Amino acid sequence: DAFGPFSSSTRNESDLPAKYDYSAGAWLRFTPRDDALNTSFVSSESDGRPVELRGLGKWRVWARQDRWFWVALVAVFLVLLVGLSVGLAMGLQSGKDSSDSEDEVDPTTCSLPAELLCPSNVMPIDSIPKCASQRYEEVLLSLNITRFAIDSCDASNVAAWAVATLTDGSEPIEDIVQLFALSAIYFSTEARESTQLNDWVSSKEPCLDWQGVICQQGKVVRIGLDSHNLSGSLPSEIGYLTDLVYMSMRSNDIRGELPIEITSLSKLSYLNLRSNDMDGELPFQIGDMKALETLLISSNRFSGTLPISFGNLLNLSTVNAGQNKFGGAIPSEFGDLQALETLVLSSNRLKHNIPT
Repeated sequence: DAFGPFSSSTRNESDLPAKYDYSAGAWLRFTPRDDALNTSFVSSESDGRPVELRGLGKWRVWARQDRWFWVALVAVFLVLLVGLSVGLAMGLQSGKDSSDSEDEVDPTTCSLPAELLCPSNVMPIDSIPKCASQRYEEVLLSLNITRFAIDSCDASNVAAWAVATLTDGSEPIEDIVQLFALSAIYFSTEARESTQLNDWVSSKEPCLDWQGVICQQGKVVRIGLDSHNLSGSLPSEIGYLTDLVYMSMRSNDIRGELPIEITSLSKLSYLNLRSNDMDGELPFQIGDMKALETLLISSNRFSGTLPISFGNLLNLSTVNAGQNKFGGAIPSEFGDLQALETLVLSSNRLKHNIPT
């Protein structure tokens, strides 16, 4: 047979050379030929029967019998697996933190200079940093504005971008609104064409750094921009300057209508827009400006009739609306203005006499 005189089929287990292996916990019996053939016989203490093993010899016997070897091997594998998982998780978190930090808006490192905004009819959206875009969305949300396309060159939208690049979100909402309104005036009247206003939209402190702006306790109360080569039009956002008392923009080239939002400025007492190119009718709501004392709008192209709501302006002392295109009758309500001292309506298309 294949195993000769030492074959398990012809010899008893007791005839085989044996040695008890304490590490394996078994009797190991080998023959010279068995070793040569890489074959082993194992006699277990439990049953005493020889078992023929091929292929791995006594090393396989040892490995199979030593269960602690496998326990240790599995433990090492699990430790490596856990370590790999923890390392991967930390790497992903680190990447997320890095991405989050890139998204945070830091005006010192993530600015879009206002003078570069909208050099043409469409803002170059590809050049806008992600962090600036995020801050822009926050500004629109704080202002309750959602109507703009992100790359729109509407003056109000560009003003929102300017606010986004100047602020970091820590400012009070009142300051953001005020900054937005002033920026809208700047872009709507094309003030960037004026070398006199280079300091506008370059600082988030208009009360300190913006020429022609005067504040009290952080609130804009006066705007004086006479003869500053302004053009464009007055934006509706001017209505956000609720503490404004004095506004003068005479001797410019401002066009368009008087925005109805200006009539909501309940503290405005002095308004001078003479010597511009404004047109359209005066809004009926002008009668809501109860604090108005001086109204100078001569040398424009205003038209239509003079609103009868003028009769509500009981503090009005001076009105100069000459050299326009007003027509129709002079409202009799002018006769109720007890504080009125000066009224100039020459060079218009008015009919009838001034009421007494």
